[in-house]
Amino acid sequence: MKQILYDKSGRVKTRDVPVPEIDKDEILVQNSFSVLSAGTEKSMELLTKKPLWKKAIEKSELAKQLLNFSKDKQPKTSEFMKKKHDIWHLLGYSSSGIVVKAGSNVTEFGVGDKVACVGSGFVNHAEYVAVPKTLACKIPKDTSSEDAAFAGIGAIALQSIRQLNPQLGENIVVVGVGLLGHITSKMLRANGCNVISIDIDKKKVRNEYVDTGITEDSAKAVLRATNGQGADGVIIATTSKQNLVSQAFDICGVKGRVVLLGVCGMEIQRDKMYEKEIEVKVSTAYGPGSFDKNYIEGNDYPIEYVRWTAQRNMKAFVELVGSGKLDMSHLSKNTYSFEEADKAYKKINEENTTTVLLSYGKKTSDARQTIEVNEDFKKKNINVAIIGLGEFSTKVLIPSLKNERNMSIYSVATKDGSDAKTAAKDIGAKYASTSYMDVINDKNADIIVIDTKDSTHAEIANTALKKGKHVFCEKPMAIDEEELNTLAETIKKSKSLYSCGFNKRYSSAINSIKKSLVQDVPMVINYIFNMPYVSKEEQSEGQKQISSVFTREASQIVDLFNFLTGSRPITVEAQKICSAKGKFDDSENISVILKYHDGSVCTLVFSCMGNDSIENEKCTVIQDGTVFEMEGFGKVKQNGRVIYKGSADDGSYNQISELSNKLTGKESTLITGEECINTSRTTFDIVNKVKNQKK
Repeated sequence: MKQILYDKSGRVKTRDVPVPEIDKDEILVQNSFSVLSAGTEKSMELLTKKPLWKKAIEKSELAKQLLNFSKDKQPKTSEFMKKKHDIWHLLGYSSSGIVVKAGSNVTEFGVGDKVACVGSGFVNHAEYVAVPKTLACKIPKDTSSEDAAFAGIGAIALQSIRQLNPQLGENIVVVGVGLLGHITSKMLRANGCNVISIDIDKKKVRNEYVDTGITEDSAKAVLRATNGQGADGVIIATTSKQNLVSQAFDICGVKGRVVLLGVCGMEIQRDKMYEKEIEVKVSTAYGPGSFDKNYIEGNDYPIEYVRWTAQRNMKAFVELVGSGKLDMSHLSKNTYSFEEADKAYKKINEENTTTVLLSYGKKTSDARQTIEVNEDFKKKNINVAIIGLGEFSTKVLIPSLKNERNMSIYSVATKDGSDAKTAAKDIGAKYASTSYMDVINDKNADIIVIDTKDSTHAEIANTALKKGKHVFCEKPMAIDEEELNTLAETIKKSKSLYSCGFNKRYSSAINSIKKSLVQDVPMVINYIFNMPYVSKEEQSEGQKQISSVFTREASQIVDLFNFLTGSRPITVEAQKICSAKGKFDDSENISVILKYHDGSVCTLVFSCMGNDSIENEKCTVIQDGTVFEMEGFGKVKQNGRVIYKGSADDGSYNQISELSNKLTGKESTLITGEECINTSRTTFDIVNKVKNQKK
């Protein structure tokens, strides 16, 4: 399919990319129309032209990633991460189209339904988009697809009005009459309010839906228009560096309300706010759920408790338009075909243009999920197919695989087609795909490397093994015992290799301890794992399950115990640790004691209640009069004397080298499928011990 992107220079490009894959709670929509809004498109253009360090200042998450890879000792990692963030390309957030495929959990929509869609990162300017079912709604018969394409903008405007809670006859000021201000003003007028619009452009404030238009000296003008009373409410619907919130206080009357819809300075002058008892609110995009991962993953809010969600705001908007109460037809006058994207973007940059509509027509280009990216692909002994582009892939797998002489990255698959193609092109892979089945069914792929969501690891590994492929999977193997048992049966029956990313046993620091230990002599191991704190609000539904968080992070420490002792656990004890006032999730704070067949005892304190000012991981090994101490993999002491000081690697890179050795018939210490199964079973024993414990 074709998709419109911005490159790092801020130039509009149309690229051929694979059609996106859908999750079980998503729908695949063939776009009919998508909206270009002047404010959003121009801000994205400015952002793409900024250097990486400036983007990092404005994007805290990117800043953290940049800081992490700046500390990385592997130049290949830093190089790839820089390339990964060199293009900020996804465009669009509001469209309409026809459902062509629905996920297994979707009952609200069927193939052929006409729908409106919203969501930055989901609803792109592309021929096909994969949309969460909670960010789409059916289009009523009386609403045109052109008008319904504005559902995203309409929902944003409607949410700001709900936050303001205007009453019939109130004087409401809308600051900024761009696209959002335009629609907001129309809906306020339909709500029976006296609408006062403020904008520097005289043409914008002279409309039939504006009762009073103001272009300058706004506070005095609002007082005149309201007979000295001041505004009952103000909606700031523009983006500005000025402190518009303070200006809104001047406009408001006593007990006025201010809602921030746009982005502007927020230096609040408390005295003004205090004197008039002004209420200030921020409007959240399309409505409740807009930034909630649980909602986006398909978990709707009960209507009895949350009347207006993002989806319900969309639905209300398209129904308003369909009923004739809200006329949007004039906004679609600037309509261009998808093939005329260059002209559409030139038009959106004209001074008086607030919106442009892209029309996709009925014909689409190639709708494949797998496309060839590099014709000059250079094959080595082993063809690697990567499924998933998580942090492990980008930071560890891809740089290290590229460095292996006998392995070549043959194909890359991830849910988003643009991401897949960009990664495949940078890596030099032959194919980019959004379908893991296409990748597995390719006879030229020798090994499948999995770095997808935890909940999909076992399913993809099972499928690949049954197709005769070798598998290397990032931890965890599975998220519950049922999945693990099914996968274990497949591994035992398969002639193919299976290994999991239990990497700590391959770290240089741990191996400096291992080679100094006395075989078959019991030992005591104490391991403290201080997991970075993630608030409940930031977690996805999968992350909130103890079996997902604990098995992913702690299972590799269980494997480390198995490796150092050279034995197997015979008893498991575990206890949840409850924090005061429930600030920390007790499923992420667990104390574990494992007793081993050789007499060794290993303890793990797994916690998110610590502080990042100290090392995340500490290990102490005591055996026969000798004490080994390790902090953060960079240094190991034996009875107080430093025996290792060097790279703080956690074993990930070394494990990939062992994988390469195994596949090419060389001597290898790669962890076997049976070892992975035993480690995972012990981990689930721990999970079961704490699952039903009372606080």
